[in-house]
Amino acid sequence: MALEGEYLEEDSAAAYLGVTRRTLQRWWSERIGPPRTYIGRKPWYRRAALQKWLLDNERTPAREAA
Repeated sequence: MALEGEYLEEDSAAAYLGVTRRTLQRWWSERIGPPRTYIGRKPWYRRAALQKWLLDNERTPAREAA
């Protein structure tokens, strides 16, 4: 399928992020997860959107109080 190059199914997106499918679904319901689109009733995640979401959620460690 042509979508499979640029888009990932839910199981593949979860594996890409290193989480379970259930965690990805929970993040979506809590509105803290990566964006997705639906084709029919099936959610798809764009690879570029997953990478951007990871970068946007990247944190640096807090400095210890001196």
